[in-house]
Order: sequence, then structure tokens, then C-alpha cells
Amino acid sequence: MIRWWRNLHLLVGLAVTPFALMYGVSALQMAHPDWIPAASTETRRSVVVSLSGDDPAAWAATVREQAGLRGALSSVRRTSEGVEFRVVRPGTTAEVRLDPVAGRAEVSERVAGFAGLLTATHHLSGWHAHLPTALLALTLTGVSVGMVVLGISGLFLGYKLLAERRMGWIVLLLGLAYGAGLLAAVRLA
Repeated sequence: MIRWWRNLHLLVGLAVTPFALMYGVSALQMAHPDWIPAASTETRRSVVVSLSGDDPAAWAATVREQAGLRGALSSVRRTSEGVEFRVVRPGTTAEVRLDPVAGRAEVSERVAGFAGLLTATHHLSGWHAHLPTALLALTLTGVSVGMVVLGISGLFLGYKLLAERRMGWIVLLLGLAYGAGLLAAVRLA
């Protein structure tokens, strides 16, 4: 039984380590943006589009396709000039202003560099219509479950091998006390 738990702990640990490192680097970038700057580039262009009907959501989908934008549609709304919406995927956001009468869309696209992409991935939540983003969200869900399994298997192995792992338990308890103390201090400050 112990061997099975050790193998599980090892395999899950190996599987989640690259994602845990990515998460740690993105957290470091958000905490210290001067250390790892999140550069981005912005491009603006005008696109002539061909529209039919009078549904803003359908127009947004048509413009996304005709302008070659990739990502999920977001924040589609009518304005006095036409329709505004966003096309979003991790690290890239396109803001579009559509004039359906003129058949012209003004596209402003911001593409984040590597650090910005890590930060966007760090904040990724929920399910997405954009398939690559949905696959990433599903992968991160698996990594989250893996982290829980890693913690539980580590606690189980530490309990079963208590005599050999006394220092591990001391470090765990000190870490829990430090974390709880920080949370309490932040909450009460």
C-alpha cells in the first residue's frame, strides 16, 4: 500500500511541477512587476466587413471571422455609433468598434509578451468557447486536482512514516502557522 502511495505521489508531483513553476513565476511577476516586466504590443487597423441581419452578436461573430481574430467573443453591446465588443484569449485582447452602416470595423489588438501571457493564464477561470483556451482551462483543472492529490498523498505518507519524517511534520506545521499568521495579520490590518 505504501509503495502505491509513493508511486502516486511521485507521478502526480512530476506531472504538476511544470505548471506549479509557471504559476509561481506568474505570481512573482504580479508581486514584483519591475523584476519581470510584462511588455505588450498594440496594433490598430480598419477592416471592411460585409454584414447581414440586425443581430449585434451575429455581427460580432462575422467581424471576428472576417478580421481574422481568434478568441472568445465578450462584452457585445450596442452603442450610438454601432456595436462594440471584445475578442479575448489568454494574453491577447482585441477591442472592436463596428459601424454596421459603413461596413467598417476599427480593431485595436493588444498582444502581451511572455510575462503577460503567464499572468493571463494565472487568472484564467471557468470554461471558454475558444477551444485552445478551453483545453488550457481543463488542463489547469486537472493540475489543481493533482495538487490536492499531491498534498493528500504527502500527508498520508508522512503519517505512515512518522518516525522517518519528523522534520517534514515540523516544517509543515511551521508553514501552516506562518501562513495562518500572515492571513490573520492581513485581515486584521
